[in-house]
Amino acid sequence: MPASDPTDQATPDAQPEQRHSHVLIIGGGMAGMAAAIKLKQQFGIDDWHLYDNREDFGGTWEAVRYPGCGSDVPGMWYSLSTDLNPNWTQSYPVQEENRAYLHGVAAKRGLRDHATFSALVQSLVWDDESKMWTVSAHDIHTGRQYRHTARLVLMAIGGLVLPQWPSINFEAFAGPCMHTAEWDPAVEVAGKRVVVIGNGSSGAQLVPALLAAGATVTQIVHSAHWMVPRALDKGLYKVYQAVLRRSTLLMTALRWVMAGVVDLQFPRFTTASGARGERARQQAEATAEAYMRSQAPERYHDILVPKFRIGCKRTIFDNGYLASLHDPNVVLVRDDVVEVTADAVVTKTATYPADVIAVATGFNYYNLYARIDIRGRDGSISLEERWSRDGMYAYETTMVDGYPNLFFLGGPNHATGHFSVICTIENVLLYVAAVAERVLRGTATTIEVAPGAYAQWCETIASALKDTVFSTPFGGCTSWYVYGGHNSTAYPWSQVTFWRRMTHPQWAELLLDGRPMTAPARRRWAWVGAGAVAAAVVCALLV
Repeated sequence: MPASDPTDQATPDAQPEQRHSHVLIIGGGMAGMAAAIKLKQQFGIDDWHLYDNREDFGGTWEAVRYPGCGSDVPGMWYSLSTDLNPNWTQSYPVQEENRAYLHGVAAKRGLRDHATFSALVQSLVWDDESKMWTVSAHDIHTGRQYRHTARLVLMAIGGLVLPQWPSINFEAFAGPCMHTAEWDPAVEVAGKRVVVIGNGSSGAQLVPALLAAGATVTQIVHSAHWMVPRALDKGLYKVYQAVLRRSTLLMTALRWVMAGVVDLQFPRFTTASGARGERARQQAEATAEAYMRSQAPERYHDILVPKFRIGCKRTIFDNGYLASLHDPNVVLVRDDVVEVTADAVVTKTATYPADVIAVATGFNYYNLYARIDIRGRDGSISLEERWSRDGMYAYETTMVDGYPNLFFLGGPNHATGHFSVICTIENVLLYVAAVAERVLRGTATTIEVAPGAYAQWCETIASALKDTVFSTPFGGCTSWYVYGGHNSTAYPWSQVTFWRRMTHPQWAELLLDGRPMTAPARRRWAWVGAGAVAAAVVCALLV
């Protein structure tokens, strides 16, 4: 069942502890950790603090622990560029290994000395007189309150944390009922009848693990998903183990090559690529369909194979799910749940007995900031209220006008259907380091996006998204990418474009201490060197 709101545990009458730091980071996952490392490495800043409502660093990998949970991006690429890991034990690391890696980075970098855990942030309020943010937070266990002021705030709240519960009443069920985002490892599933609701990435990882643990599984799904094999599961990982992991330079080069090769897939996500994109889509769909039909039982083909374009929903990298459907202890049905009783899940057409219910319906991306009252220069309206009214957007995925010195890492429209989110976040940090440099160094007090530039960005990205497959009429599906008529999830251009925009800010669209910015002298010709590097990478990929 849905967990209680931890904000109810605050102690309203307690005097808050007063704190201050030059920079405040909210969120202790990969984005928050990357930001902390960036502050130290590039600017020598030790005057920073971090709040996270979990017990330690790790973000999604600290919070989400369902059986079979793991990365669907190769570990060789799914790691911080500052802390490459030569010791991955498998090409697609499981939750425990990802968590251990991040804990190791935190220990190595001394990040815990700057962090407060089990702390839920309730509000951020901008004071235009002091040019400071005031952040209110409290300990979710003790109710202890914190009042923290900071010049600059980095929002590093990950999107894969809050569970998305379906509109079903589970209260009558007598047994354990868990969302994959809030899994209780103490629940025994061996010999139990487990009904799994949902078949996205978490559902596809969960089912084989439940079967391996001795459960009998009924999976109830609402729609299909495109699935492809984990292409790097064997060959490249063997090369990585034998050769590449022995050299940081070789591991870095591998990441660049992987990024370039993967981004060549982007044309299939947009109609702007014309006939080339259509050929890429048709080829990708044909390849995926052939794989799915070759792996899954024939009786499930009509349930599994989608009718929409590949990329409209997030593509699933198969970890053995399709093959597991041959197991006699699993049944797959496409139906709608209408009721949950004390010992069963009732659909429109049948009743399925259950000892345990596992809800694998994804994450609630659009309510990430609903519990945080963020108020900028116009204190009469919160950011959540503004986004609900106008659509959830952020300039260059990271800034909102009227909210000075506030940057989102992994903000609206940062996600792609084909790339590593860590690379995306590190590119955003390149942008933050460039445009906020003077504020970080203390030679300026505010940096923000001009209102006109923000409005133009919102129009441009909304228009560009209409020409993509991401939950559009052209894509042919509906998905969590879109909420309230706005797609605030997907990025409509390639990651080469994203990198270029992050490393080449539109300075005139930004305000430093209220005045339009100009490019720093040392950056005006930086595009020459960057262009040469990009050209070399492209040439290497084409040879």
